[in-house]
Amino acid sequence: MTTPRRPALLRALVPLLLAALLVPWILIGARDKARTDADAEARADAASVVAEISAAFRAKVSAAALASGTTIPAGALGTSSVDPATAIEARDAGTPTLDDTSRPPSIVVPLYGTATPPTTTEARRAALVGYRAVPLDLSAALTAATPQGGGLVLHGPSRAVHSEPGPMPSGVRSYRAPLDVGGAPGWYLEAWERSGGISAQTWLVCLGLLLACGALSAVLVLDRRHAEQSRERQDQLERDGMLVSGLAPVVQASLDLGEVIPAATSHLVQGLDLTGLSLSVPGPAGERQLFAWGEPPDPHTVPTARTPDALAQGETFALSLARGGRVLGVLRVVAGSSLNETDLRALATASELLGSTLANAEAFAQQQSVVERMQSVDELKTVFLATASHELRTPVAAIVGFSTLVLDQWGQGEPEKALPFLERVLANARSLETLTEQLLDFSRLERGMKPALGEVLDLADTTRRVLQDQPELTADHLLTLALAADCHVRGSEPAVNRIITNLVGNAAKYSPKGTRITVSVASDGQRVVLTVDDEGSGVAEADRERIFTRFYRGRGDAVSSTRGTGVGLAIVAEFAASMSGTAVVQEAPSGGARFRVTFPAAEGIVQPHLEGDPHVRLA
Repeated sequence: MTTPRRPALLRALVPLLLAALLVPWILIGARDKARTDADAEARADAASVVAEISAAFRAKVSAAALASGTTIPAGALGTSSVDPATAIEARDAGTPTLDDTSRPPSIVVPLYGTATPPTTTEARRAALVGYRAVPLDLSAALTAATPQGGGLVLHGPSRAVHSEPGPMPSGVRSYRAPLDVGGAPGWYLEAWERSGGISAQTWLVCLGLLLACGALSAVLVLDRRHAEQSRERQDQLERDGMLVSGLAPVVQASLDLGEVIPAATSHLVQGLDLTGLSLSVPGPAGERQLFAWGEPPDPHTVPTARTPDALAQGETFALSLARGGRVLGVLRVVAGSSLNETDLRALATASELLGSTLANAEAFAQQQSVVERMQSVDELKTVFLATASHELRTPVAAIVGFSTLVLDQWGQGEPEKALPFLERVLANARSLETLTEQLLDFSRLERGMKPALGEVLDLADTTRRVLQDQPELTADHLLTLALAADCHVRGSEPAVNRIITNLVGNAAKYSPKGTRITVSVASDGQRVVLTVDDEGSGVAEADRERIFTRFYRGRGDAVSSTRGTGVGLAIVAEFAASMSGTAVVQEAPSGGARFRVTFPAAEGIVQPHLEGDPHVRLA
């Protein structure tokens, strides 16, 4: 190899110098962004929970005067764990005072020997008989409010008194928010979030940049040597170069494999004098043939990524078409004449183009699918906004109209005439209330706000109570309950309330007046099932997979003749999923719709098996 001239070396250093300048700039920017994101998350966490912790804090302080705790005589203050300065402050103020120096922190309550607390400082000092130290325990509130991926630290004036889920790690990003607690200055809440650091994608970008620049430098340095070697095999390479260069525009002409593969394989057959060729792709049951031409290649030939030194006439050679370490297909060819090492390398290069074509077609199909889904969601949201606007406007217009009629007739001495109008106002107000609740539920789910799941609920008892409290849900229908006792689930009562309300309200909406709605709850010991049957027109088989999708309302006369936003059943499915449950729709025995929501039974609580239940059958 000849020594490159100085201009060639300088050209080789330019890409490396650019990489040396760009890589630190990219890494510093990624690090700063990660820190900024962590700071913003910590501020958001603190802002979202500081009011809740402040309320819990005030409740603990207010309840301290009546709570039990360690009683310390006035003369024994020096031998106790209570800070004397805090005790003196509590004595003179006559109110519970916080002591963050004790472990655990406590609320110091002064005790007086009088029937009523003295009103002056001198009187309080004279009447003092001792103190009561009530532990300040906010662990439950802090645990419930701790953000995922971060933590909370409660600070007193002199030290940190409690941390969730543990001590705050070093190097995290945090934000401090003062607690709104009267009489307790200096207490604040610190929320922390881990900085994501520099992402693997950023490192890969930098590594790719370095590799690309190194490769470019290598290309520039070895350019002369490659030129010399290429001249030695000019004739052969011209032939194979024409093959590859002619194939490139063919495979780049379209992303439709039905157009590209036949044209590309025809180019290979003519350029390498092949008598047979096949292209297969991986499938669930093995290789699936995508294209074949001419003499069938030997299907038992094991594909490889390396080319042999030569291929005799009539022999089969199989190449793996890989991209990113993943096999996308297998190209098998039958040689029509002897192929040398250069021919086979050209075939390998052509196979790389075919592999890129397969990868690009696959990526294009995936992107098309994503775009179609995004367009579908966007169209659904547009329909949802229009529907929600109409749904809000209709009851509001009715309320305004009937209220105006009542006001116009006010004072005419015939109040019974206003009663139907007031009933219509009430009905539309309730409709507006239901729609508002659904929109609020949908907004909470969109923001990822999940209900707390620490409660153990008797699903049958909760169902009975919800339906008793809302008789208007089935006012125009016959309601039948089949509720087994002691069907316990772990979850959130508001979530169960919304599930029951939405399912029963949906059944009432889509079934004729006067028909029967059957609500049942049963258990097999491992699962608890809530079932709602109606006698309406049911849900078409084609709509059952999408009925729980947001904004989707199904098809048919029953749907088009009723009002709705398409979020009620989506809320049911998402609330059920938040409690590890599933929601499905089937056909009821009456021909109407049967909605089944299955929950795991609460552990540690015996669930009776309901024999012969006509409404629930556990698979």
